[in-house]
Amino acid sequence: MWFILPIFASVKFGADLILVSILIAIPYFGSLVFDLPMGTLSDYIGRKKSIIAGLVLLAPLGLFLPYVGSLEMFIIFTIVFGLLSTLVLPVARALIMDLCPPKKAAEYFGITLGLITLGAAIGPLGAGMLLENSFDAGLSDVMLLYVICGLVAIVPLLFVKETVKVRQSMSSGLKKVTKQGLFLPAIKEFGALKRMGLMVVYVTLILTIIDSIIWTYEPLIYGEKGLSASFVGSLLFVFTFSLVIFQILGGFIAERLGKMRVLMIGLVLAGVFMALFSFQTDETMLMLTALLTSLGLALAWPAVSGVITEISVNRQRGSIAGVWNFFMDLAYLIGPVMGGVIAAFSTGVSTIFLVMGGLLIVSALPLFVMKE
Repeated sequence: MWFILPIFASVKFGADLILVSILIAIPYFGSLVFDLPMGTLSDYIGRKKSIIAGLVLLAPLGLFLPYVGSLEMFIIFTIVFGLLSTLVLPVARALIMDLCPPKKAAEYFGITLGLITLGAAIGPLGAGMLLENSFDAGLSDVMLLYVICGLVAIVPLLFVKETVKVRQSMSSGLKKVTKQGLFLPAIKEFGALKRMGLMVVYVTLILTIIDSIIWTYEPLIYGEKGLSASFVGSLLFVFTFSLVIFQILGGFIAERLGKMRVLMIGLVLAGVFMALFSFQTDETMLMLTALLTSLGLALAWPAVSGVITEISVNRQRGSIAGVWNFFMDLAYLIGPVMGGVIAAFSTGVSTIFLVMGGLLIVSALPLFVMKE
């Protein structure tokens, strides 16, 4: 869906790059509003009920996209998509946190994040093949594939044990969340994590901003560096699939060497090679520095995911995951804007990667005072 929405806006409404960026930001605004209360709701009604309800509503939504004929309808569609996704994304993170055995959180999240990255690569690949001959003709096929994937995703959930022991009905849960204040329970729960909770928020913002920068601006370097479009596509492909493998390995490494230590190493490694990436023009060196940047990021993500899982033991993890997801959505809004500002006051896209590399290195410094 994230692959198809910007193409749809461009093809159907002739939206330029700025308008497309604004339109694609709309679902994130919707998610920001509901990440916290939906995470808290899952603490009352259960993880499975929330995720299954979200998938049941999200999957058929794809059938309506081919019939969206106006910009107003498109905006409504993206708002609904963003709101319904909050029934799934923060709650799924809370479910993983619940299921992780003690001292295995980084390993679990390493595998999970690797699979998320793999899905993010396969989805656009399949959609691109279906759209190859005609956008209008292929759109219905892409959305049918989207619906099937959404419904198939429900099946394994039926065999997963519910992790919330005492559950309420959906209506009772909604009343309780509303009565307590939609956002207050989640803020209170996350606030109880104190300094380590702030560290997780801080690193999550940095890492997600970097992710959004890479996905938004790496495809745009071909003109500046005189590269072919096919090479840039291969570069992004290599980056994506190396993340799949490296994140799985990163989780195992974090558990054995210490999550905070691996997190710092990952941030510095990613920062150094992202900065070096900005200077390269040789295709081999571009591939190598991109690969090593992904290695650093792949070490950092499972480590920080393991930290938040372990410090949230015996707390309401739905609320905590809602706050965590909130800052991810916030970063996906901030990242492209930051990149645009840097590009506007510099010589080109390469400067964005140089500045972001420096940001990653500097962001590791405060972690030296944190304890494992």
